[in-house]
Amino acid sequence: MGSHDDNCLEIDIDEEPDTYDLNFMVSSVVPLKDFLDNNFEIAIKDNINMMIHNNDFSKKEIEELESLLGKNLDVYNNIIEITSTDDDLLPEFIKFNKLEKREILLTREADATHNNLNELFSRYKDFNIYVLVDGNSSYIPLLEYKKTVDAIDSIVNKINKYNLSELEKVMYAFDLVRDRVYVSEEDNEDMAVSRDLSSVLFGDKIVCVGFSEIFDKVLRNLGINSQTFRIVRKDNSDIGHQRDVVYINDPKYGVEGIYFFDPTWNCKENKDDNNFLNSYDYFCQPKESIDSLSDDKYNDETWKGICDDNKKLLEDKIKHDDLIHITERILKPYNLVAKFIDGKDLINAFLSYRRIPYAPVGLTGVYDQNDVLNRLEKYNRLINCDFITPDNFLKLVYNVRKVEYYDDPEKYPFSIEAIKKCVVDSSAYYDVRALLFSIFDKSFSNKMSENEFDMKVEDIELEKKIGQVKLTRTLKNFSQKKR
Repeated sequence: MGSHDDNCLEIDIDEEPDTYDLNFMVSSVVPLKDFLDNNFEIAIKDNINMMIHNNDFSKKEIEELESLLGKNLDVYNNIIEITSTDDDLLPEFIKFNKLEKREILLTREADATHNNLNELFSRYKDFNIYVLVDGNSSYIPLLEYKKTVDAIDSIVNKINKYNLSELEKVMYAFDLVRDRVYVSEEDNEDMAVSRDLSSVLFGDKIVCVGFSEIFDKVLRNLGINSQTFRIVRKDNSDIGHQRDVVYINDPKYGVEGIYFFDPTWNCKENKDDNNFLNSYDYFCQPKESIDSLSDDKYNDETWKGICDDNKKLLEDKIKHDDLIHITERILKPYNLVAKFIDGKDLINAFLSYRRIPYAPVGLTGVYDQNDVLNRLEKYNRLINCDFITPDNFLKLVYNVRKVEYYDDPEKYPFSIEAIKKCVVDSSAYYDVRALLFSIFDKSFSNKMSENEFDMKVEDIELEKKIGQVKLTRTLKNFSQKKR
């Protein structure tokens, strides 16, 4: 409550725990020191008076508010949470009120990036600040935030030391993240133990949410467009699963589209399992394919409503300039996709217009109709993207396994047989649409057969290339030992 401008503090005050919370804004129009010194509690009580007289509260609530007017609120000692839209304002407030040792929650969500970390550290390193990091459900101290970012950064640096294309980086990240065994929290443990980013990075418990959070944060720090993606069971919406959706644009492999990744369903089965590296069933799957691999048992929760029928309906409304009659249920998922790809809504500010009773029937001139239609078609094309071809998947596996082997030859098998297991036995590039056709026409298949693989290996002299890589790795190892 209270007046505020663009630069303000929002402060939650717990007057008596579990009894009554106050939330108000402090404007920075007046010098903060003067305001805090002379007017802080007066401003709070003025706002309480305004609340009492605005007729939005029950009799009991009004009685509670009136009881506060006669009390010493002890504002400074009861502050539990502060949000600031002006990053220079909050440190000034903390210092003035000698709150350096108090636990203060910084409610602005923090990214798991060094840029965000460095910014917060430069301002708050001397204060007892707790932050809510993207991927966590609870607040953590600044030092734990730094530990979290450093752990993500170590994975990113491992990948970035090689000159890899976008898709190659994604495959390397996929292999690193899924190198864990799925382990749920104990009955007496908090669910966050196996789900929160900061917990799963350093603990031994991890479930689908944890896998997808790590994968997402690694990709984002690699500069790749990614986000976590929630699905729920059709027969029981209380049962859910989380994977990742990634926008891939890699000219080296001729791949562009919105692809789905599920490191959980391709993770290690046990601590001694190394066969997981042979399987890419849930790697870089188009939407239709990932749904089929899940036996169509799940509904999308994150982009709920993306389908051909809704796309056609939306397209028709746009063409006829009839935006006012598009329901939020239809538009929302496409706006989410638009923000994911382009960082902005498909139809900007439409939802606010639609809620105005006297809004015009059409919004001609408010938006560029052709641009919106073109963007809608682009998103549809990206969602219904092509599969990685077998030849390109073979090339991808070779290029990534080469650097993995170079990093850790004991862990990552690098041979014709090892690559064959990935390319022939894995269904990563197994186009479900092609599979349906192949049931009726055996000549049509998008999967590379053993014979085709053997011919391709000979054609590109893969055995020779592998031998050269192994020789280089051996010489490097010899040189390091000699030193």
